[in-house]
Amino acid sequence: MKVDAKDRITVAQTAIIVTNFLLGTGILTLPRTSVEKVKTPDVWITVLFGGLVAILVSYIMVKLSREYPDKTFY
Repeated sequence: MKVDAKDRITVAQTAIIVTNFLLGTGILTLPRTSVEKVKTPDVWITVLFGGLVAILVSYIMVKLSREYPDKTFY
């Protein structure tokens, strides 16, 4: 069976997949460890706020990337 070049996962796709797995694991374990440390169930508010901040920053990064496609943060 011959493997075509477009059937392979690129380095960028691999980095995105690994990053998403790490973030997903962090999102699933963060509330529990936070509640254990703080001893109150109100931690969900901070988790929600942190998620909203991450979404806002991601949105700004996407807009900047589309506005300046040849520029990078480095």
